Amino acid sequence: MDRGDSERHGAPEEYRTDRSGPPGAALVVRSLSPTEAATRLDELVALVLRSKASWGYDAAFMSRFAATSVTRELVGAHRVCLVALLGERPVGLAVADDEGSRAWLEDLWVDPPSFGCGVGRALFDAILDVARSWGREVLELESDPHAEGFYLAMGARRTGTRPSSLAPDRPLPLLRYDLEVARQPPG
Repeated sequence: MDRGDSERHGAPEEYRTDRSGPPGAALVVRSLSPTEAATRLDELVALVLRSKASWGYDAAFMSRFAATSVTRELVGAHRVCLVALLGERPVGLAVADDEGSRAWLEDLWVDPPSFGCGVGRALFDAILDVARSWGREVLELESDPHAEGFYLAMGARRTGTRPSSLAPDRPLPLLRYDLEVARQPPG
């Protein structure tokens, strides 16, 4: 993986991995360029909204979520966006930030028809690879309560909760994944 310009603090110019996807389909996980992210923004936001709605949230909650919580800045100097593709069709995306002392998973979404097909695992594994390439020892995230089980199964551990800004009576799990960063011997 090419880390690109080291002054940008991390987002690789290109991250690409081919993984098995749903039966009979090849899943490709790769980074988005700023141009492609802008071009595909509406398509990816629609994927995020379908994924969130699959948990059964009501229309009022979904409206608040769409207005305040959907990441629209997919790439940046300290940010990488990975997209999972079946052919040319996006079936998932993950956004992570290099925050210096840690990597932060801002978003990980899978299109509901691709639930249970390994898309989430492929995206999470790819984000872990990116965080390691940044030299980070920790990946942290805030999870939807419905998705916490996925992250726990991936090896994250709960470190606390915080009230949701969209529904204060709904605590959001705070999770941490400890990365094994290869250390270079001195000299």
